[in-house]
Amino acid sequence: MIDDHVTQRLSPAHLAALRAELEQQRAFRADQLLQLARPEGGPFASADHEVAQALRAGARAAFFAVQRALWRIEEGTYGRCTECNAHIPLADLQAVPHADRCLPCRQAASPG
Repeated sequence: MIDDHVTQRLSPAHLAALRAELEQQRAFRADQLLQLARPEGGPFASADHEVAQALRAGARAAFFAVQRALWRIEEGTYGRCTECNAHIPLADLQAVPHADRCLPCRQAASPG
């Protein structure tokens, strides 16, 4: 159930559009993982083992980031930073729908 006070900065239309985008990304990543799981007959048949392993790890990470965003929608915490609980701007969510931290928290966590 979506908690309206947590997602108050996202209109129902924006939330629905972001959910649809996340569901589309989840389906894409699931298909990608299936293709990477059977490289011998798929498009990655000639890929180096280390390259294929890196592709699988990246696809898994992306899949789970999207899935966590969908869970946050269900929990009513989507659109809030998981570090400081600040609102994540709509433009940021539209650019990266699975974003889980605000810009200041992302900047604080990045090295250098």
